[in-house]
Amino acid sequence: GAGLIDLRSYELSEDLKKTLDTGACWATWTLPFDREEDMFFVATAYYLSPAVRTYWQKQLGGPIIWFGTTLEMLADCLDKIDAERGGAQQPPAQPAA
Repeated sequence: GAGLIDLRSYELSEDLKKTLDTGACWATWTLPFDREEDMFFVATAYYLSPAVRTYWQKQLGGPIIWFGTTLEMLADCLDKIDAERGGAQQPPAQPAA
């Protein structure tokens, strides 16, 4: 199971922000938002497919505690990170409704 997190009121770890690949975050709708010793806290707004879980496990290299969040909160957080870096990554194209 996964807990829920409201990313609007959470300040991301500076260490993670510096090395974060926001392109991968947009592609997987997933965001590592904190680290405690060797454990990572990761929020996702999408289905936890085996490919996404494997990708982030390899990227982070440690145990992960997964949290759910909304698409809106995750997008706002990624937009903020991209704006702080002075550039903008484009989110993946959304299927037409």
